Amino acid sequence: MIDIYGSHFLENLNTLKNRQRLIVSILSNRSLWNEDSLKLLQRCFQQPLRSNQVVRQDRFWHIVSKLLYGTGSLETRLNKAANAMKVDPLHVLEILFWANPKKFPLPSDELTKLIPNREPRAFVRAARDLVRKYGLKNFIELQAAIQKASSEDLASVLAREINSISIYNCHLVEEYREFIEYLDYLSLIRFRDSITHPYIRSILFRVPSSPVAIDGNNVVMLRRSVRDLNGILEALAEYAEFYYPFTIVFDANIKYVVPETQREFLNMWLESRHVRLHSPADEFIMEMSEKEKAVVISADRFSEWKCSIIRIDPRELLW
Repeated sequence: MIDIYGSHFLENLNTLKNRQRLIVSILSNRSLWNEDSLKLLQRCFQQPLRSNQVVRQDRFWHIVSKLLYGTGSLETRLNKAANAMKVDPLHVLEILFWANPKKFPLPSDELTKLIPNREPRAFVRAARDLVRKYGLKNFIELQAAIQKASSEDLASVLAREINSISIYNCHLVEEYREFIEYLDYLSLIRFRDSITHPYIRSILFRVPSSPVAIDGNNVVMLRRSVRDLNGILEALAEYAEFYYPFTIVFDANIKYVVPETQREFLNMWLESRHVRLHSPADEFIMEMSEKEKAVVISADRFSEWKCSIIRIDPRELLW
């Protein structure tokens, strides 16, 4: 049933357009053709392309390039891509749909029920007849009309990807900043509210005023709790000024001074690129303060260094 007057039509149309803008931004920019973009792209696809693990990342981009920009007939390009991905040629048509929704339809479950012929050329012709019959502008409008409930929107796709990133590797969220630009205002609000970690949310939405150096040994030994490092970052997310990027600086002996019950949490941090081991730690912290104008989180006043620093006592953040 095709319904362009139902309340779901505009919602579906907005969801599909947002997703299409993101996909086109990736497909049209070879500098974005990397493993992370492929994962995001697959999240935007429907099955079976969403879960296709047959081809390597570099091979996938080669296949897409030949499909979109190669020579030969549509049938030839679809068959080559389908053989490489080990899927039906009709499923590969989805990539062409996102790249050019005026010319190619989405082989969705809804549309394949209306058009049982799975031969790609016949499928495209039949879909084009539906667009003309109902006075639609393109195949995005056709999909919006036949899609009863809005599928997972772009905001949800991005939120799921970002929420899978831990605070220990939160620098990875920076790669998603440019994709957020493709969200409309309401989707952006919904996306922001879906980000679970407050500091990661701040990385995406707040403007940093300076880096921050966290005196790891000092913070941990205040209450003999490695978890307090996480608490510091959560508190900084709500602080008047936002400090990022952060570096946690440990003395090299940190492994031997924390309780045995804290070792697992400590190891998570020690594997993070946000951590530096340096003895004495104060030396590296002072260097960050002087050269990078980093704010320092420590209960130590560093009076022996005879230099001016901007310091926040961690007890103000934790207690």
